[in-house]
Amino acid sequence: FITTIIIKVFKNLSTNRLRIETLIYLTINIIIMSKRIFNIILPVFLFLLVLITKVPSFNLPYYWDDFNYVIPAVNHIFISQITPFLWEYGLGHPPLFYIFGGVIFKIFGDSLIVSHLIIIIFSFLSIYFTYLIGKNGEDDFLI
Repeated sequence: FITTIIIKVFKNLSTNRLRIETLIYLTINIIIMSKRIFNIILPVFLFLLVLITKVPSFNLPYYWDDFNYVIPAVNHIFISQITPFLWEYGLGHPPLFYIFGGVIFKIFGDSLIVSHLIIIIFSFLSIYFTYLIGKNGEDDFLI
């Protein structure tokens, strides 16, 4: 499709200079489009990779993916209320993960699959942001 458009544009241009300028312009636009497509496909690919590697552990208990120390704080949020003050439950860790887990448990219920999906979300985010940090010389740090 793109090649037919390029051929039609070249036939309509009269001079060689216009043809070269148009070819450069079209090449730059194709490169920009491929970069945008890559920026969309890469997160999807990384999420599917994390999901495929974690699916076999869906029926395993909480301690399989290190969710065991999180359960008391998440269960407290699930049963009572959403609070960042989880001193006796959170073991001194930052409360965002516990609050996120508790809110997800309140929305979807407290099951093994939901707890493993929480871990999958954070695993994907850690891999994706590690990739973004590792990109050197790029202006679009956060896409």
